[in-house]
Amino acid sequence: MILGWLVMSAALAVAFAVTAEEVIRSEWKAFKTKHARNYASADEELLRLKVFMENSLFIARHNEKYEKGLKSYSLGMNQFGDLLHHEFVQLTSCYDRSDANKAGSTYLPPANIDDTDLPELLDWRKKGFVTPVKNQGQCGSCWAFSATGS
Repeated sequence: MILGWLVMSAALAVAFAVTAEEVIRSEWKAFKTKHARNYASADEELLRLKVFMENSLFIARHNEKYEKGLKSYSLGMNQFGDLLHHEFVQLTSCYDRSDANKAGSTYLPPANIDDTDLPELLDWRKKGFVTPVKNQGQCGSCWAFSATGS
């Protein structure tokens, strides 16, 4: 979907002699307006524009694979589009893994379950059991989202 939109944008850009830079600048301006972004300096804005462009390219490449059936989900731009990966993780993660047990546990499948009749793949979204993605913010209520979602 994003790839199709990008192709259409590119075609329109050629038809109307609009440069790719103008298209990107327009998308960047719309992103900043929608998410109320203001940066402290021109250097900071340039960095955020570069990150936004890289994230847009990542989304487009991923969605190409989705359209070909190589990925099971599509991506879209959101309020985190101008953040570096470590900034996103720092902003959205509240779990401190520094003291977590680094050793994994051994999985032992239940002996009384016959899994020969189970499907190879089950998409719970198609059955209507998965709720849409929600922004949990930073209130520490991920447990509540998980409980109500299941």
